Amino acid sequence: YRLRYSVSLNRPLCTAMTKTDTDVSTALQQQGNAYFGEGKYKEASVCYTYALQQANSEIAAALYSNRSACFLMMGQFAESLKDADQCILVKPKWVKSHYRRGMALMGLGKHEAAVTSFEFACRLDSGNKELETRLAEAKAKLKDDKNEDKAKNLSPWVALLHDKVVPAAEKAAAWEGNILLEVQSLEEQLANSSDDDDNNNQTPSSSSSRSVTETASLYYRLAMLKEYHLNDWLGAEKDYVSALATLQQQQEEEDKTETEETKEKRLSIAAACGISLASLLERHRGDNEAAKCHLQTVIDNNKQDYRAKILLGDLTQDASLVRSGVSLCTEQGGSDSIAAAANFSLGRLTDDEEAIPYLEKAVDLDKNQPLYSLTLGYALWTKNKDKERAKECFTTALSQLSPSADNKEGEKEEPNNNHHNNTLKAECWLHLGVLYSEGFNDMGCAESAFRSSLQCGSSSTAGTAYFQLGCLLDRKGDASSEAEQNYRKALVQQPTMTAARLNLAHLLAKSQCDDDKTQALKEAMQAVKYEPTNPKGWLTFGTVLAGQDKVVEAQRVFQKLIGMEDAYAKHPLVQSVLAMQFTPPEDGNYEDDGKDDLEEAEERATAEKAAGGGCCHHCH
Repeated sequence: YRLRYSVSLNRPLCTAMTKTDTDVSTALQQQGNAYFGEGKYKEASVCYTYALQQANSEIAAALYSNRSACFLMMGQFAESLKDADQCILVKPKWVKSHYRRGMALMGLGKHEAAVTSFEFACRLDSGNKELETRLAEAKAKLKDDKNEDKAKNLSPWVALLHDKVVPAAEKAAAWEGNILLEVQSLEEQLANSSDDDDNNNQTPSSSSSRSVTETASLYYRLAMLKEYHLNDWLGAEKDYVSALATLQQQQEEEDKTETEETKEKRLSIAAACGISLASLLERHRGDNEAAKCHLQTVIDNNKQDYRAKILLGDLTQDASLVRSGVSLCTEQGGSDSIAAAANFSLGRLTDDEEAIPYLEKAVDLDKNQPLYSLTLGYALWTKNKDKERAKECFTTALSQLSPSADNKEGEKEEPNNNHHNNTLKAECWLHLGVLYSEGFNDMGCAESAFRSSLQCGSSSTAGTAYFQLGCLLDRKGDASSEAEQNYRKALVQQPTMTAARLNLAHLLAKSQCDDDKTQALKEAMQAVKYEPTNPKGWLTFGTVLAGQDKVVEAQRVFQKLIGMEDAYAKHPLVQSVLAMQFTPPEDGNYEDDGKDDLEEAEERATAEKAAGGGCCHHCH
């Protein structure tokens, strides 16, 4: 933070640097508070940062909370969340730390997690009107917000862990709103167990060792409830670690005296905790290296643990390790859902047509998983061009995602499934639209499918859906205005989507309006800036320049294009423009509007080429 916040302050950081560390931290904290009151949030954050370097645990929580508030006011929500999490680690039961976390999550648009934080804060301070207001706001946002991306739930990790580890009775309790009571009960049991351990100074006997195993089981159960029902993955991570630490302590204390029964029980719980912790680290923290370490530890303790092998193979993209896990799963009579997830993983790790048999087996083993049907349909179309079977898979996935008429009256759906289903539905409709357009040449059904995808409200697919709909309307020729609107909406969702920007530039260049032509040039230039090594961007840029009689600039662009790819030297428009002889206007007032931007784009292209940059995957 010293480097990041090396700013000049209007007053000295501290006038009493010769005092004790505690006095220095307090002085810096007070000075930061003064800055905060004046609205100087950056200066205040610097003071809190320096104060943290001297602070003890008693005031560290307040400093993290204050700095989190600074980042929140500056709009740096990710940094604010990090400090709120640190504050919770230092002082878990402090209401303000959970309030800060909720506010940061609201800023990030993670309304579901924000609801959890505010609910926990309300439990700690019931009757607090400010907390109740914030909780109501978060719930309202969550109800209206259909754009939250739930892509992390599409991983086979969840299929391998969630349904098998968390009993249905626990999920039912969570849906009825009783899960908080169960969590509180488990925490009380663990607190009592900790007090008993502090009062017992004797060497653990066989009965006490069983107590240690049961304590680890309580931590594990508590972690699962927090992760899958309260969305409190930070608390879940701590409990998984506590369970593993408890088991490790038991192993070190018993060493050779451990019985086979006790060892088997200990390794079983350790494997479940290790796999769950690895899953959490991969999905929430993105810490793949730590996840690999935990999975490898499970495998080292038990070479026959097929779950760890399948997950480690999926994480490291090692198909042979996944196959080994599948073989063990079959030998040990593992469940169909795990075998299906493993085959799905193999399908994703295998190239070309060899992936299809794995995906077909996954669908056959688990007929209620729409993700498998969706992925199989995509593979059948992109790899085999089997449009009929692909269409059947997409429609099957959509029917699996639709509410079943056979559901019992009053049966409740698992929380978060609506977001998860909307994301998958949007994917299905999007791929179905592309299939109708490119495979069946049915533009009416394609347009309907793209619009259905947008109605699902998934932010992860909206940009591509708007782009595809814009392309379809653009081809009609009589809907250029609506096509332009869809291209612009696509760019709002994904500003770096070069293909949408280039299509928009082509569309605007056809207009007779001078403002549209100017905007077309800007869009083409922006596309080149985003993708300086993409030859299609330079071709469009040169085409727009040539259409506006900017011959010299167009020639420079096309010369640059030929330097990137020789094949463009035979392009008719490129040949035509390069053959032109430019004659300046008679009044001599010729202005090279694009020169500075062109030079900047050339510099970007040179730099990215040196760095090994490539074309955007959106380009077709």
